[in-house]
Amino acid sequence: MKNKTIIRISKNRLLDALFKLMLFSAIVHMFIVFLVALVRRDLSHLNYFKIIGVDIFIPYVEQGLPSQFASVSVAAMLYGIIFFFFTKD
Repeated sequence: MKNKTIIRISKNRLLDALFKLMLFSAIVHMFIVFLVALVRRDLSHLNYFKIIGVDIFIPYVEQGLPSQFASVSVAAMLYGIIFFFFTKD
């Protein structure tokens, strides 16, 4: 009997494993980012633009209060889009 407790992300087994690797890596990455923000007492490490690497292309985009507000706004909008359009009731 197969274990049905693990949710399949994709019907393709190779893609399912790849997506789960990406999800696991993202979770570990976020855990490390939260730890760094706590240890250094610097919430700018939690800036969404910095987390996804936009600061590589636009230096210092993660700095300043407007960037913090924009970061939270973009993350909230993306969450809302994913929640309402890409999840089931």
